[in-house]
Amino acid sequence: MTDSEEVHVRLKICMVKIDDVSQQYKPHVNIYFYFKPEDPINAETPRKGGGRFVNLDTDPSWKPHFDFENQVNKAIVNDESYWIDTHTGIIFGRIDLIPHIQGRFDHQPFPFDRQILRIKLLSNNCLFQRWEKNNDDCPMVLRLTEEKWQFQCELKALTDSWRLEDATLEIESNVEDLGSSGTVSIFLQRKSKYFIVNIGFVIFLIMMAQGCLFLFPYNQSRLEFSITLMLTVVVFKFVMQYQIPHTSCLMSLDRYMLFGLCELGLRFLVDACTLGLLDKPAGSGGYRQNCDLEQSICAIDQWATAILSSIWIIVSFVYLALGDCFLRPSWESLSLENKRCESIVTGERSPFMSYMDQAADEHPQERSRKPTHIGAKKVTENSDEDEEKQVPKVKSMYC
Repeated sequence: MTDSEEVHVRLKICMVKIDDVSQQYKPHVNIYFYFKPEDPINAETPRKGGGRFVNLDTDPSWKPHFDFENQVNKAIVNDESYWIDTHTGIIFGRIDLIPHIQGRFDHQPFPFDRQILRIKLLSNNCLFQRWEKNNDDCPMVLRLTEEKWQFQCELKALTDSWRLEDATLEIESNVEDLGSSGTVSIFLQRKSKYFIVNIGFVIFLIMMAQGCLFLFPYNQSRLEFSITLMLTVVVFKFVMQYQIPHTSCLMSLDRYMLFGLCELGLRFLVDACTLGLLDKPAGSGGYRQNCDLEQSICAIDQWATAILSSIWIIVSFVYLALGDCFLRPSWESLSLENKRCESIVTGERSPFMSYMDQAADEHPQERSRKPTHIGAKKVTENSDEDEEKQVPKVKSMYC
């Protein structure tokens, strides 16, 4: 293959699994491509079937190499097929892969979070180009829903947990190094209803039980009830930890639960002070409605119960009912956060400078050309003429 040969690529992606607890995901990637071979395939090459597009019985002598960035394990290859167009001699190919990719998830707004999953396809022996064939000029298995699409993204079974908001494709090629990369960015929004109903609403009901303290006499039973509520919340938190992401930062669900625990702690403090100020139970039997001399203390206890319960109801309403509207981060802030956390600093006096970068600085005449990407533009350093090339960004509709 010569340096001038190009491979036209399109992708069909279906998300198989998103494990945001371990911050990994498995996409099902179908790579459709075609290229013009340098040496035409002769008539003696084993083939299957007839018609315009003939399936090759053996792989062509040269084929593009594909790999993925940030793979945890080697990608599973389900299928690899090739066809030849008997009219033009162009070779079409399809590779069915399931890579296991490590990514970064921003869990601070969980369960109202949004995620940008990136699937970066790499090649070290060809240059990626846009797919320019229509559905009539390629094998039937290489067609997408719309022939003008450059890629297609689907969620399938994951639609119960996530909503696909958008997807973009960015292709970069380096002619000198004969390398290419295609980055698919998938914009997902989590469906929070499951966590709101099964976790948030249960916490709300447990905390609301503190409003029943006015039925308890002024004795140790009040403190025991408050302690029981706190232990119930703690146990529930340990039980649900296997259903939520593991992260060192405080998620919004954690803050909601901690706020409830703080209210229970304050309620416990109020009861302890009340019992300490009263020498004996208020009224016959120790119930509040029979208070005589201790009316002022009982009034404080009543107001504390009403205020704490009201605050908890308001906070719970805002979080459970309106959190989807006010607590979700914007896509712009999420993109900036990912760029800040995933940025790579290289250059002179940089703590992240590798040995090869230092050697290149010491021997600038041996330094190879290195592309520097700025936004959606590609700028090549140490070239005779500064070239600025717009990297194609293609948006595709999705199912």
